[in-house]
Amino acid sequence: MNPSEVTKAIYDATNHQRKLNNLPLFRYAGCLERSALLHSGNMVKYNFFSHTDLINHSFGSPLMRIQLCNGDFQIVGENLAFYPITLGSFPEKVVNGWMNSPGHKENILNPEFSFVGIGTAFRIIGHCFPYALITQNFGGYIKTQRVWL
Repeated sequence: MNPSEVTKAIYDATNHQRKLNNLPLFRYAGCLERSALLHSGNMVKYNFFSHTDLINHSFGSPLMRIQLCNGDFQIVGENLAFYPITLGSFPEKVVNGWMNSPGHKENILNPEFSFVGIGTAFRIIGHCFPYALITQNFGGYIKTQRVWL
């Protein structure tokens, strides 16, 4: 699989989880994808795994990266994964791992999030299997009720 195929499979598996939980499917947002690709690429290039980019302070947090990529969302979230690239359905295993982690699951099933973007970068460590570093960014708008007086 190449990074684009991994990204598509994770998008599909994530929306499958939304469907199983009677939630609207995510719409794909280019600004969230750009932010996610930027972060996954930096994690490979600078050899770190964190929601915070301590190397490039101008896009240190998920919100900063999303704004840098012209995202105007009121609420944002982020899931990360560092997973060996194996034959078969490893993207589905990544999503299943997130679904077994309360914080990651909360992002996937948060009804306030309507948009998602995913960035995948590959890294080879020594003579081992290559790894995928995956960033999944979420965006949404706060739904408010108007009260007329």
